[in-house]
Amino acid sequence: MATAGGYHTINGGEDRPPVHDYPSGPSAVPPDHHHGGGISFSMPAEHNRSSKFHHVADLDKFFTRVYRYHQGNGFFCMMLQECLELVQFAYVVIFSTFLLECVDYDILFANKIPESWREWWERNNITFGFNSTTYGQKVTLSDAVIPTAQCVHNFRPGVILLIIVAAAFWLFRLAKVFSHFLSYSETRRFYRIALKIEDYELVNLTWHEVLQRLLSAQKVHQMCIHKSELTELDIYHRILRVENYLVSMINKQTLPVTLFTPFIGRSTFLSKSYLYNLEFILFRGIGSPFEHNWQLREEYKVYGRRAEVAAQLRRRIAWTALVNFIFCPVVLVWRILYAFFDYADIIKRDPGTLGSRRWSNYARLNLRHFNELEHELNARLNRAYKPATMYMNIFTSPLVTILAKNVAFIAGSLLAVLIFCTVLDEDVLKVSHMLTTLTVLGVIVAGCRACIPDEHAVFLPENLLSIVISEIHYAPETWKGRAHTTDVRTEFAGLFQYRFSHICEELFSPVVTPFILYFCLREQSLAIVDFFRNFTVDLVGVGDVCSFAEMDVRKHGDPEWTPDSLVEPDRILDSERNRADQGKTELSLIHFKLMNPEWKPPAEAVWFMQKIREQVERGAQQMQTGEGNMQENAVLASLMPLGQRVQGLMCGSMFGGQDFTTGHIEGYGAYFRLCCRPLWCVPKLLTGWPVQFVRLTFELTGLLKYLIA
Repeated sequence: MATAGGYHTINGGEDRPPVHDYPSGPSAVPPDHHHGGGISFSMPAEHNRSSKFHHVADLDKFFTRVYRYHQGNGFFCMMLQECLELVQFAYVVIFSTFLLECVDYDILFANKIPESWREWWERNNITFGFNSTTYGQKVTLSDAVIPTAQCVHNFRPGVILLIIVAAAFWLFRLAKVFSHFLSYSETRRFYRIALKIEDYELVNLTWHEVLQRLLSAQKVHQMCIHKSELTELDIYHRILRVENYLVSMINKQTLPVTLFTPFIGRSTFLSKSYLYNLEFILFRGIGSPFEHNWQLREEYKVYGRRAEVAAQLRRRIAWTALVNFIFCPVVLVWRILYAFFDYADIIKRDPGTLGSRRWSNYARLNLRHFNELEHELNARLNRAYKPATMYMNIFTSPLVTILAKNVAFIAGSLLAVLIFCTVLDEDVLKVSHMLTTLTVLGVIVAGCRACIPDEHAVFLPENLLSIVISEIHYAPETWKGRAHTTDVRTEFAGLFQYRFSHICEELFSPVVTPFILYFCLREQSLAIVDFFRNFTVDLVGVGDVCSFAEMDVRKHGDPEWTPDSLVEPDRILDSERNRADQGKTELSLIHFKLMNPEWKPPAEAVWFMQKIREQVERGAQQMQTGEGNMQENAVLASLMPLGQRVQGLMCGSMFGGQDFTTGHIEGYGAYFRLCCRPLWCVPKLLTGWPVQFVRLTFELTGLLKYLIA
């Protein structure tokens, strides 16, 4: 029966939000093909139509530049970085060519005499081939360098081809830098005039503050003419249009990211080269499914043409794979040279660098929330880095440890003796291959030490993985209570890979990528077409976006993640393939609200968070009366604790410290973050503190009231 507020009372008096229609495909409203979707509105006369920022043609690029301008610390920092990247590219090409063609290595290694010495040797009747140092002469760098004219004349055809390709690419990069100079000059004017922000102020302003000024500027300058006011979510949709599609495709396993290799088995593969090709094929390039950056082509929205457009996409992928295969040698040579110059000095100073870990490219997409900007994702993953490293380091092989200790002892003793001899007499360094021996021994010792675990480490895999999960917001059911097993460690290693593995992945990517495109991605053409058709919606003033990015818990919510009818079963699409896995829709919604406290969510989202708050209150009452089981409360399992900041709240409450109220939480503003931890780690924190737990729960309720305020 209908209530005064427009809700319906069913199933024992529970309030239900208003029922709206949710199309399974694009909106029936014809998009504006020129400006990015939706219905045009007539702007009031008081709006500043004479503003130079009125009616921006491509708002996707515009808002992306505004975001990158803030993250890049202003015009001069960004242009200096791009100019130095040009210089770096030219340096790598010129220096590599010089080492390859303009150095006489026989002279450098004293296998033959320099031409400048020949006269002196003949005058003194010295037999050629003797060691030059015997006669008080040494080979200098200038002796080993071939004259420029002779060097250029002797260039081999392959080297000339590589130089021509590199020069063409450098000129393309130069034109791109000039284009960025013009665009970022315009962005700087926008910051000064519309946002009232100078470059020197950027280091003291958060993105959240810039975003609020950007929303205020829309009311004055009307950058978007389809809506008089924009919301935070509108801006995020524009900036993250492509990223939201990629995140959802990874979440729904639409894109092939696994690779089977001999002796290694099946592993994830998502190199930068492969990711760039995905963006080019699906979003950026000419003939891609998206046109004008913001609009999905009409033929992709029609079910009857799915086979036709899938065939077109297959051909596009095949041609892209062919181009990648043709340019594979050039790109491979560049990758090897760049990796050598980039990592050589780092490895020399710290050989253990190759044994350090990093979040893989696959992890950065799989762990990313919908509508999560790059700096927000980096903050979460950086906070999880140390506990993730500790978790991976506690898994050691006793056999490897024993071997590493003994090898380190032998190599270390040899290294110590050679260093001691060098200190006594520096002529020891003149012994043939002495420096090479010292370097190799140092690398062996460093590598062995990396295999020896810390003798003071405590084996607590469940606790460490719990801390990691509280930041990455990813916890498959198979991980529960199995953090100590090799299976979980191997699965987590796919997200948190060795740097050496990352380097190898990027080095061999030019060779592997064409085959993945042709044999794997091409076979997914029909699935990709269906994904675009089923999960694309047209939003006013935004254009076509991934429907998962709307964070609609009714349409894409997971009832298993939100029990007790927090999401109405009758409003969820029939197939499970339409639900975001791992509760990503719900997590993304709450995370976005925490990052943007001023954002006013739709009625369904407010209702969803209200129901969570009520469930938390009921759980607290049950725990207080002893009727409830904390391990069976699914809502508490998904909400508590909310990461390190709320862990500080817990410690303050439990141990008599400062109490954090809603006002304190509001003070965190955009910096406050959501960090969900599964409940199978919570009892270890709350054992023996039932009264404080109830107190904490009501403080958590205050947080949720703040979220939906």
